[in-house]
Amino acid sequence: MTGLEKTQTDTAEVRVSREQRWVLALALISMLIFFITTITLPVQLHQSGVSETTAGFYLAFISFMAVIGAFFMPKVVERLQEKSTLIAAYSLYGIAQILFAFTNSWFTLILAAIAMGMGFGLSIPLVNHITIELSDSSIRNTQLAYLSMAIFSGQFLSSVLAEMIDDHLALYLCTTFLAFITAITLIAMRGLRFEPDFCTP
Repeated sequence: MTGLEKTQTDTAEVRVSREQRWVLALALISMLIFFITTITLPVQLHQSGVSETTAGFYLAFISFMAVIGAFFMPKVVERLQEKSTLIAAYSLYGIAQILFAFTNSWFTLILAAIAMGMGFGLSIPLVNHITIELSDSSIRNTQLAYLSMAIFSGQFLSSVLAEMIDDHLALYLCTTFLAFITAITLIAMRGLRFEPDFCTP
């Protein structure tokens, strides 16, 4: 390997490391918001007089919308690029959390479920794709392991946060703030890129 090639490889690894830290944070936040909702919603629906069967179908509908979001994710990325797609995903999360916080009808619950599922479908599959695209083959397994840790950490922290904040409204407002702050931060970070064009094979 020539000195120039070594410098290019080292630079690529530094850039991948920087972008990957953002990817890990985004994965953790996505899972945190999604699983806080799946923990809180059954209790909220039960308190509103919704049967367990209906609540189960409603949660299944959210998962179905996540599948739809994941299906259309490649087309959305092709049109908007990775960063804008992630901004859209966390904006959808924020909208869903607001609707869950102040919903009083099935119409708003359905809208919230669509936004929630699409937010998940546009974020988690995409951060997995970005991890693979940005990782050099020599460190790809390690980066995917880190991504798995971030995803499971988000699930774990959702249980902790749901236990700490017993009030549903306060919990939804916290996740709303987190979702929109994440989207705004992505917008503000103009130099943040998730395209792999700077990577050297």
